[in-house]
Amino acid sequence: MLSGVILKMMKKHRYSCYSYLVAVLVYTQMIIMGSKTISLDEEAYKRLKSQKHSNESFSDVIKRITQPIRRRSLLEFAGAWDFTEEEEKAMLDVLEKFRKDLNEDLS
Repeated sequence: MLSGVILKMMKKHRYSCYSYLVAVLVYTQMIIMGSKTISLDEEAYKRLKSQKHSNESFSDVIKRITQPIRRRSLLEFAGAWDFTEEEEKAMLDVLEKFRKDLNEDLS
């Protein structure tokens, strides 16, 4: 049915076979993938567009920015920070001071 409609359109407008294949592929993708129309106000559109990379569709942007956050084990971060001995001592001193202050406040 669709191919007949596309063939009539091709003859009427003198489209090439390449155009026919493109039209069939686009239609097939729409049937298989499906699509929805959504309304955005101007501000929402501008925000979405500002997140879009040049090679992305708006669907790609929405998928990228709404992908679920992957829960990671703290062990994956072990050794990620490479402190000098001075930095490590300074950090431990701050933590010790915090513990003392907290204990005083709680006493």
